[in-house]
Amino acid sequence: MNALTAALKEELNVEMISIGGLQIPESVVVSWGIMAFLVICSILLTRNLRVDHITKRQAILETVVTFMRLPCAASCFLPARVWARA
Repeated sequence: MNALTAALKEELNVEMISIGGLQIPESVVVSWGIMAFLVICSILLTRNLRVDHITKRQAILETVVTFMRLPCAASCFLPARVWARA
Protein backbone atom coordinates (compact mmCIF):
# COMPACT_ATOMS: atom_id res chain seq x y z
CA MET A 1 0.00 0.00 0.00
CA ASN A 2 2.88 2.39 0.72
CA ALA A 3 4.23 1.89 -2.80
CA LEU A 4 0.82 2.75 -4.25
CA THR A 5 0.56 5.87 -2.05
CA ALA A 6 4.04 7.00 -3.05
CA ALA A 7 3.29 6.41 -6.73
CA LEU A 8 0.04 8.39 -6.53
CA LYS A 9 1.71 11.29 -4.70
CA GLU A 10 4.48 11.34 -7.28
CA GLU A 11 1.97 11.25 -10.14
CA LEU A 12 -0.27 13.96 -8.69
CA ASN A 13 2.67 16.12 -7.59
CA VAL A 14 0.76 17.84 -4.77
CA GLU A 15 2.71 20.57 -3.01
CA MET A 16 2.29 20.43 0.76
CA ILE A 17 2.50 23.42 3.12
CA SER A 18 3.35 22.94 6.78
CA ILE A 19 1.12 24.95 9.13
CA GLY A 20 1.58 24.28 12.83
CA GLY A 21 3.00 20.84 12.15
CA LEU A 22 0.16 19.85 9.83
CA GLN A 23 0.81 19.05 6.19
CA ILE A 24 -1.88 20.83 4.15
CA PRO A 25 -2.11 20.69 0.35
CA GLU A 26 -1.39 23.99 -1.40
CA SER A 27 -4.76 23.87 -3.17
CA VAL A 28 -6.56 23.89 0.20
CA VAL A 29 -4.58 26.92 1.37
CA VAL A 30 -5.38 28.74 -1.87
CA SER A 31 -9.08 27.87 -1.44
CA TRP A 32 -9.00 29.28 2.09
CA GLY A 33 -7.44 32.48 0.77
CA ILE A 34 -10.12 32.86 -1.89
CA MET A 35 -12.89 32.20 0.65
CA ALA A 36 -11.41 34.77 3.06
CA PHE A 37 -11.23 37.34 0.24
CA LEU A 38 -14.88 36.72 -0.74
CA VAL A 39 -16.10 36.91 2.86
CA ILE A 40 -14.24 40.16 3.53
CA CYS A 41 -15.55 41.69 0.27
CA SER A 42 -19.10 40.60 1.12
CA ILE A 43 -18.89 42.13 4.58
CA LEU A 44 -17.47 45.40 3.27
CA LEU A 45 -19.96 45.70 0.40
CA THR A 46 -23.10 44.80 2.35
CA ARG A 47 -22.65 46.82 5.53
CA ASN A 48 -24.89 49.84 6.11
CA LEU A 49 -27.52 48.80 3.57
CA ARG A 50 -30.74 50.82 3.79
CA VAL A 51 -34.35 50.54 2.71
CA ASP A 52 -34.86 54.30 2.19
CA HIS A 53 -32.37 56.76 0.69
CA ILE A 54 -30.01 54.15 -0.68
CA THR A 55 -26.43 55.00 -1.55
CA LYS A 56 -24.85 54.75 -5.01
CA ARG A 57 -22.93 51.66 -3.86
CA GLN A 58 -26.17 49.95 -2.82
CA ALA A 59 -27.86 50.88 -6.09
CA ILE A 60 -24.99 49.35 -8.07
CA LEU A 61 -25.03 46.19 -5.92
CA GLU A 62 -28.79 45.80 -6.32
CA THR A 63 -28.47 46.25 -10.10
CA VAL A 64 -25.73 43.60 -10.29
CA VAL A 65 -27.73 41.15 -8.18
CA THR A 66 -30.87 41.78 -10.26
CA PHE A 67 -29.03 41.05 -13.52
CA MET A 68 -27.42 37.95 -12.01
CA ARG A 69 -30.82 36.61 -10.98
CA LEU A 70 -32.59 37.23 -14.31
CA PRO A 71 -31.43 34.07 -16.14
CA CYS A 72 -32.20 31.95 -13.08
CA ALA A 73 -35.65 33.49 -12.67
CA ALA A 74 -36.43 32.90 -16.33
CA SER A 75 -35.41 29.25 -16.19
CA CYS A 76 -36.95 28.53 -12.78
CA PHE A 77 -40.45 29.81 -13.48
CA LEU A 78 -41.03 28.75 -17.07
CA PRO A 79 -43.00 25.56 -17.56
CA ALA A 80 -41.02 22.48 -18.57
CA ARG A 81 -42.87 22.27 -21.91
CA VAL A 82 -41.34 25.61 -22.96
CA TRP A 83 -37.83 24.18 -22.51
CA ALA A 84 -38.78 20.99 -24.33
CA ARG A 85 -39.36 22.97 -27.56
CA ALA A 86 -35.87 24.49 -27.54
